[in-house]
Amino acid sequence: MATSWGPLAATSLQQELLAIAADLGAVDIDIQVLDAQVLHELLTRQAPAAEELTVDLAVVPNDWLPQLAQRGVLAELPPSRIATLQEHLLGQAVLAVTEGSRVLAFPLSGEVVAFVYNSRFFPSPPRSLAEVIASPSLPPGVVPFAFDLSSPQHTVPLAASLGGLVPDETGVPPVTPALVTDLLQHLAPLWSNASAWRLFRGDDLESLHVQLFAEGRLASFIGGPWLLEALEPTGQPLGVLPIPPMTAGGATGGAFVGYQCVSVLQTTPWLDLALEVGARLSTGDANDRLNRVIRRLPVRAEAYRSRSSIQTSGALGFLRALEEGRSLPANAAGLQRLRELGDVLAGYAVKPTPPTSSALVGARARGEGR
Repeated sequence: MATSWGPLAATSLQQELLAIAADLGAVDIDIQVLDAQVLHELLTRQAPAAEELTVDLAVVPNDWLPQLAQRGVLAELPPSRIATLQEHLLGQAVLAVTEGSRVLAFPLSGEVVAFVYNSRFFPSPPRSLAEVIASPSLPPGVVPFAFDLSSPQHTVPLAASLGGLVPDETGVPPVTPALVTDLLQHLAPLWSNASAWRLFRGDDLESLHVQLFAEGRLASFIGGPWLLEALEPTGQPLGVLPIPPMTAGGATGGAFVGYQCVSVLQTTPWLDLALEVGARLSTGDANDRLNRVIRRLPVRAEAYRSRSSIQTSGALGFLRALEEGRSLPANAAGLQRLRELGDVLAGYAVKPTPPTSSALVGARARGEGR
């Protein structure tokens, strides 16, 4: 099995593979950790070099699957395996690995960002970010809201809720530079204190947001389930919601949802065995254990049936965000759109000071993104 996961996640995956191998009998399962680009090249190369290790299974993001399927790299899951997935997994997880009538991989873990908030400041879940920004109950020195301005994953749901909800043929909502400018005008009150601009740009924002949240100096921010391990011990009352619309009465923009998947390669001489390993990682208890370690969202429906056990961890809020989210684009045009949007956002995020109201008005009039 090949993966590009980091050391902690890869070690946890290896432990689960060792347990599966022991249960299956006289089976050896080796794991190879590769750089993501190297793994992609290995899987998409039509004629790998003879000295390269043969790969039977690979852990890949679901947006790689259409390209791999087009190249004939993947073994499709047989109907009996599909029926098991449909019985035991979240419906959206199965859809994420489905193309037409074909199921291309076993879902392994889900990932999505959501709105993380301190329920001491917001006893009732906020209905819009405008409500958060204008909250009269926040103590002096508490920043209402923060996110990574340079990240399309953070910014698209906010901008889309202002008028770009319907994705085009690329699968990406039409978040134009002008719409980004509109978003920044709505957010401008957050930067009335110039020092707050640091919470929206720069390096290691996640650590900064967690630290300020723990100190009670940040009321809410956009983050992922991997932050729960750091947030839960802070003692701050924690709430997690799908990212609210920017304005009251608006529609939720929907965060991008991605899945890590176990794909079986068409060339494996151990097809039945590879399918069994993938199924056990996806539908068995191994899925819950693995996702607890890597702090991602399990794909088994059973993992969410004990609400009392997950509400305190915030996992239920991330599950709702996942259910209301939108799939990452899996085509070249959509990925290019996201890169272009990232360039527009970077044009703002590199600035040492926030954009002034007059600069935003001028940019909006010119239809520019910077």
